[in-house]
Amino acid sequence: MDYGELQRHIRELASLEQSDELVVSCYINAATNYRKTIREQVSSARNTIDRKLLPGFWEAIGRIEVFFGTGIMAESRGVAVFARGGESPFFLSLQSGAPLPNSLKVGFKPDLDSLIHLRENYYRQWSTEERTTASIGPTTLQ
Repeated sequence: MDYGELQRHIRELASLEQSDELVVSCYINAATNYRKTIREQVSSARNTIDRKLLPGFWEAIGRIEVFFGTGIMAESRGVAVFARGGESPFFLSLQSGAPLPNSLKVGFKPDLDSLIHLRENYYRQWSTEERTTASIGPTTLQ
């Protein structure tokens, strides 16, 4: 994923139309025991979610789990997945060669902090000219 592609995804996610359903933003470092961390964060999050929002939450978690089981490429170090269930479903997965911190956040808008951190810190080391052609590994969209 190059700088421009990452920037486009950040813009897409920032402008995602809000709905009455929650968005699950999940980041992982594929080289760690991310499943245990994410499982703990799912357990903690579900206890804070209004009952009427739980079906959409579980639908989003299910899509993320399926992706973790089948969609992560061997060369990926960092993975970001955004999912929303319910009547306005949404799913976007991004994979890169740069690791991301294991985290799961739930809200009505995607949590973009880790993507912005990746953009600001990973690309900062290159000149403006190099940024336009630099690659941080594969990306997938689903």
